[in-house]
Amino acid sequence: MKRNIQKAISVVLILSGANTLTAGSGHSHTHGDGDSHSHAHSKTESDKVNIKNTAQFQVKRYVIDKKLDRSWYNLKPKSLERKKINSKDEWVVTFYNVTEKNSEKQTLYIFIDVYGEFTGANFTGV
Repeated sequence: MKRNIQKAISVVLILSGANTLTAGSGHSHTHGDGDSHSHAHSKTESDKVNIKNTAQFQVKRYVIDKKLDRSWYNLKPKSLERKKINSKDEWVVTFYNVTEKNSEKQTLYIFIDVYGEFTGANFTGV
């Protein structure tokens, strides 16, 4: 069952197109080639479970898109913290990969707005 769910997620991710480790409009989170994107926001704030799931989904997407090594695929978040970034509240979900050889890229930060939309990712946390 779990394998079927992972396959389904993989298919959805592949069909949804590539995304890079970059921030959306209005953010200073950067990594990679500078692509950006924006999302329409719902009016209801997301809960921690949804924020965590969105972040894990994004990490899996990066693995499928070969932007992260396979060793990141099943990692659970190390921390989940709500912060004010550029005068807006955002969730910062931190993943730590001890098997990553480059020590500067062992910690990945995924940024999710309060409505549950992915806004960016990087290895610096800012």
